[in-house]
Amino acid sequence: VPSIVRSVGPEQVLTMRQQTQIYWDRYFSSVEKIILTTLEIIKERVELHNAKKMFAWNHPPGGLLIHPSFSYHRAAFPFFALHEGAPPSEKFTAVILARTPIISISAPS
Repeated sequence: VPSIVRSVGPEQVLTMRQQTQIYWDRYFSSVEKIILTTLEIIKERVELHNAKKMFAWNHPPGGLLIHPSFSYHRAAFPFFALHEGAPPSEKFTAVILARTPIISISAPS
């Protein structure tokens, strides 16, 4: 094992550190993220038909932010276009959630 560890070049070590930092930030940096990640993994093991592909977990924005019912193909996700070598599209769809604040009777007007 030590000889294998020593054979890894500095560029590959840097790449691995960067990838580890991404995983840490996305899935492990807080108790809330750890719980959400754990619950999502359990849900995927119970509902296999809704499981996300590995690319969803291993690339930005991550498995917690991608809904599997949208598509099973990388090309359908705009943030994977450059990763797949495709130029970004000039057209896109944005979904914006807007909510009306709850007004309390006792709130000043």
